[in-house]
This record gives sequence, structure tokens and C-alpha cells, in this order.
Amino acid sequence: MKGLLIKDILLLKTQKRFLAFGIILLLMAVNDYTFAVGYITWLTMVALLTLSYDETDNGCAFLFTMPIDRTLYTTEKYLLSLLIGFAGWAVTTLVSVVLGIINSADIIAEIILPNLRLMPIMLIMQAVIIPFQIKFGAEKCRLAFIIFVTVLCGSIIGISKIAGVDTDSFLGWIFSLSTWAIIAVAALISVLAYAISMKISINIIKKKEF
Repeated sequence: MKGLLIKDILLLKTQKRFLAFGIILLLMAVNDYTFAVGYITWLTMVALLTLSYDETDNGCAFLFTMPIDRTLYTTEKYLLSLLIGFAGWAVTTLVSVVLGIINSADIIAEIILPNLRLMPIMLIMQAVIIPFQIKFGAEKCRLAFIIFVTVLCGSIIGISKIAGVDTDSFLGWIFSLSTWAIIAVAALISVLAYAISMKISINIIKKKEF
């Protein structure tokens, strides 16, 4: 596991322009305390670059000749995405707190709580994208992801109408909950989604031929 993490981190170091672009985006949003959502999204995509690198020139086939099984390989990708995403969240939250202190903002209400709500979003986003990346590769992943989101949203809307569920009232009820309750429920859902996603990805990669 440690060796795979070191390999991927060294690979990501070669993406200096990509990293510089992300830093510029962060500096451009100095007055937006919740800019972390965009930055976390961007950092998650950086982690997925390592999957593309591994597939280049039969890299995966070479990796699996070593004492590395496919379950360990997949687990490392999820761990890498989680570490990078959390690092992005921590950096942007710290920057936001410093700026908030300078601007006399309400640190808890305006920065800490909104950014805590972003963590489940990051996990769910990773849980959805990683299996598509493993299954279809970088090129087909984008199209497959768009189709999946479109079908999912359409299905939710269709089922809610057939069942006679008032979506506006349901959303209103959700937002009426306390911030900590929303964070707790979202965290539970995201952890379950992450576990299910990892299981799906492991099954995919075990059946995949390289």
C-alpha cells in the first residue's frame, strides 16, 4: 500500500501546471469562504489521473506481476482520493478561517459549518466517479458519468411524481433540520456510498483484462 501511494504521489508531482492552475483558482476566490467545494472537486480529479497513467502502455498488467493484488490496488486509489480531497479541504478551510478573521466574519457559521457540509459531497462524488473511471477509462468515463447522472435524476423525478411525493415539501423539511443533523445524515450516506462504491470497483477490476 505504501509503495503504491508513493508511486502515485510521484506521478502527481509531474502535473505542475495542473497544480499551479488550482492554486491560481484558490487565490482568485479569496472572498469566497466556501470555494472549497470547487477546489475539492478539482483535487479529486487529480487523483483520478493516476488511473490513466497506470493504464498507459500496459502499466496495470506490469503492476499486477508484482506482489500487488487487485483489491489492494483499488483500495489504494480510494485512499489516495480521500487523502488528497481531505488535504484540499483542510487547506481551503484554513485559508478561509484566516481570511475570515481578517474580515471579522463569523468563523463557525460562515466557514466551518459550510465547509463541513462539503466533505460528504466530496466522498459521494468520488464514490460515483471512481467506478466509472475503472470500468470505462478516462475517455469514456465522462460520457458514461453524464448518462448516469441524467438517468438518475430523471428516475428520481419520475418516481417522485408517480408516488405523489411533493419534492418541494421534502426539500423544505430537509433544510429545516439543524445544520449538525444535516451533516450527520450526509456523512452517514457518504460513508455507505463510499463502501458500496469500493465494493463495486473491486468487482470491476477483478473481471477486467489488461
